[in-house]
Amino acid sequence: MAEATEQEIRDMIPDLQDAIDSDTISLYLTDAKLQVIGHGVDESHAQFSIMQRFLTLHLLSTANIAAKDIASESVADVSINYITAGASSKLYSTNWEREYNKIKTSILGMTDICL
Repeated sequence: MAEATEQEIRDMIPDLQDAIDSDTISLYLTDAKLQVIGHGVDESHAQFSIMQRFLTLHLLSTANIAAKDIASESVADVSINYITAGASSKLYSTNWEREYNKIKTSILGMTDICL
């Protein structure tokens, strides 16, 4: 099966057309490819390309979110912290990751136990 392409990523998220350069998308496609393979799915698998797309979109989304999050605000003696480093109450951080994990689980079965 063929690898995912930059154009497929851009087609799935039209807002990316001008927001992210080609080199960045290419880097994330490569990272996602290596992770999918590392998770035990061979490049020849029929669903490899969609898994690579979903994981690429997840990685792009979390990088974009991380860059825009406000960690805290302060006014005079009052401050509010919104983000605790390393803390997450969600099993999956994006819909793309959830879809990726559905396919991964359907191919490999339950391989990880999240506590």
